[in-house]
Amino acid sequence: MDNKRSRGANFTPTEKRLLWEEVIKHKDVVENKQSNKVTILSKDKVWDTITKSYNSCQTSGFRGKCALKSLYDNMKRTAKKNLSQDRTNARQTGGGSYEPSVMTPIDNMVIEEIRDQVTPLPNPYDGASAIFNDSCV
Repeated sequence: MDNKRSRGANFTPTEKRLLWEEVIKHKDVVENKQSNKVTILSKDKVWDTITKSYNSCQTSGFRGKCALKSLYDNMKRTAKKNLSQDRTNARQTGGGSYEPSVMTPIDNMVIEEIRDQVTPLPNPYDGASAIFNDSCV
């Protein structure tokens, strides 16, 4: 029971933005979908670089590579979930008012960079796509 990991401090929005800016500098490596040995080693080196750069600028204590990776994955997951919720709220019927957006400024920043992952592929066989084309995506 003594080897229980102690909980770190919550990430502030400024720290999230700082991490996101560092990750975007290395987006081509971090977002690479391949899983061979060379790619894994290059991702590991890039995350070491990101961790070193992040820890040189942060204010709330040392953050490890695993904590930064999990924050990055959580930021992407949360942004995708909030975008989906926002789209669902916009398409609801049955009267009543439209619920305001649940997107945060950090979610918007994340979505701008991963837009190709959240935009549906075009379907040439969908005859109604011109009628129901989403302009918000």
